[in-house]
Amino acid sequence: MIQSPSFISKPLKQQYNNPLHDDCLIAIYEYKASNTFYFEAIQIWFSERYKVITYAKLDDNPPYNHNVCGPCDGLYYLWSEHVLGNDRGLWNPALNEYKALPLIDTEKLNTPYNLALYNWDSCGFGFDPVTQDYKVVLIKFFTFDGDLVLSLPPCVLVYSLRTNSWKYVMDLPKFYNLFNNGSDVIVNTSLYWLASEDQNTDNAEVIIVFDLATNKCRDIQLPEHRTKITIQRNDGCDYECLMVYHGDIAYVTVDDVNNCFDVWALKAGCWAKKLTMGLVVEVQEPLGQWRDGLLVFQGQSGTTLILCNLDTQQTWVLTGLPLDSDRRCGFVCPYQESLVSLHDVTTWIYKQDKCNLLYTS
Repeated sequence: MIQSPSFISKPLKQQYNNPLHDDCLIAIYEYKASNTFYFEAIQIWFSERYKVITYAKLDDNPPYNHNVCGPCDGLYYLWSEHVLGNDRGLWNPALNEYKALPLIDTEKLNTPYNLALYNWDSCGFGFDPVTQDYKVVLIKFFTFDGDLVLSLPPCVLVYSLRTNSWKYVMDLPKFYNLFNNGSDVIVNTSLYWLASEDQNTDNAEVIIVFDLATNKCRDIQLPEHRTKITIQRNDGCDYECLMVYHGDIAYVTVDDVNNCFDVWALKAGCWAKKLTMGLVVEVQEPLGQWRDGLLVFQGQSGTTLILCNLDTQQTWVLTGLPLDSDRRCGFVCPYQESLVSLHDVTTWIYKQDKCNLLYTS
């Protein structure tokens, strides 16, 4: 019964309609001394105020894959730019399952002569409702001898879980410099990334949008009157990000000088400034989104996590976390549980197709 598509789909739909179910975060910690990463699930108690009540190490997570996209139906895409070989995979922490993705065959790509693909990716992960398939999207850049990133249009690769294979889809229409700030956000069937049109620019200028259903790409200009970032990214921090706010894509920019941040939301093709929120504690950078309207920041010292409720404009320092100068949190994302098994997900998708077809008939 628990392997049937109807049973698996039912709890997925229930958890999306019940925001109180998402009372956990996944936090990625880094040990500075050893440059190792690990994952923990943090349970947050919010009956009266937001407070960490428990945290537990997630068993058997891949030790080198410290970058995360997701969740999508309780699944996460993990990757690392520091490990040679097969360092990409899909992960279901609830079932303690990990599926290594196949290597990318660069010989089949439309790679320019005497150039190679850059080791760093801009990534996204989501579900295509048209083909009923989970997809990983990579935007990769070209280099010469692995040293210089060239200002050539990046190429887009898509991994299909249904076929367990990578496919070259397209080149972007021009060069974009995409930032590694956890800005990949999915709304409906589209993935969003912050980017600039100049390789030497450290501040975002546009948003790149990729539609999973059509494999088409476009860009969106950021708000014209937004607060410009004055702090360079070479300090290792990012002072802007994307998030979902009331179901719309939103752009967040942090004013480190005045200790506040602005939130702009895009609706019907127009940007509108939703709020400017001051902070009673100093923040360093946004780490990720917990739920719609709840944003998590890293504290200025790097040893605290700060939760901001955009609707009530309240701020809480999450206490009870085992953070110190050697053990810091670098990224957070919502924790979702599901019964979607990575070992037989292709069979499950096929069965789900048949169920949907019978239901439609």
